[in-house]
Amino acid sequence: MRPGMTTGLTFLCAALLAGAALADVDDKPLDLGTTEQTAVRLVLMDVVVVDRQGNTVEGLELDDFEATYRGNLARIDTLDVDCSAGSLADPKAIGLQAKREPLPVPENGRRTVMLFDYMHLSMLSRANSLKHAERTINEMQGERDEIMLVALTGGLRIEHSFSNDRNSLLAAIDRMRHDVSLWNGNFSHLNESGFVTAMKGLMSALEAVPGRKSLVMFSSMQDVPLDFEFEEIAAMAANSRCSIYPIDSRGMFLPNGMFTATSLESSGAGGG
Repeated sequence: MRPGMTTGLTFLCAALLAGAALADVDDKPLDLGTTEQTAVRLVLMDVVVVDRQGNTVEGLELDDFEATYRGNLARIDTLDVDCSAGSLADPKAIGLQAKREPLPVPENGRRTVMLFDYMHLSMLSRANSLKHAERTINEMQGERDEIMLVALTGGLRIEHSFSNDRNSLLAAIDRMRHDVSLWNGNFSHLNESGFVTAMKGLMSALEAVPGRKSLVMFSSMQDVPLDFEFEEIAAMAANSRCSIYPIDSRGMFLPNGMFTATSLESSGAGGG
């Protein structure tokens, strides 16, 4: 390389470094002299009203609510009430040997999604989660209960749509139990994007189903930095009127390795 070219490159690098240093000292936003105004005409707010015992309060009307903006009263145009199950107490933990009385079934029945997170379930947990779900299906109360079966495998698999046909649901569980792509599947992954995308897809699908839904998720997911993603999923669950009940599959085993006898019904998965 010629000496002149070396000197030129050295001078150019020094100039770039000097410019970077000046940028750090005087790093102010560039004012283009433009302004923009926006007017907000509609704000949607999700609210849940509970009493001192934590039970949902039913029978509320538009006049029972008051909204303020910067200390001033704001007009509330409409109120969309969705509390078809009425006021029900949240389930509370019970002893290992105790069995809770079944929660009252709302007049329009219950819709429960049983989700098996194969991405985070061990081989043994996969089989026992299906056994747990099988017991719950056997405890269905007539035609008013509907159950949906879903598997997460890095994508979303609908194993059975909402149904009150106990025999059909049990057959689906048995099929899943013998499906080698599920019980022996390798669902190792480098990130949780597949889980997040599948959960969002499920929430979007449930939004089209009327009424309240409960999602019982069998998983052994460890702590992951997904706070923002979980907030998005929670917001979508609220829009789809779906309550999520995560169950750590590791808690379904006694210290000696035996499977617990507590059913999902007694653990409150069908709460309103």
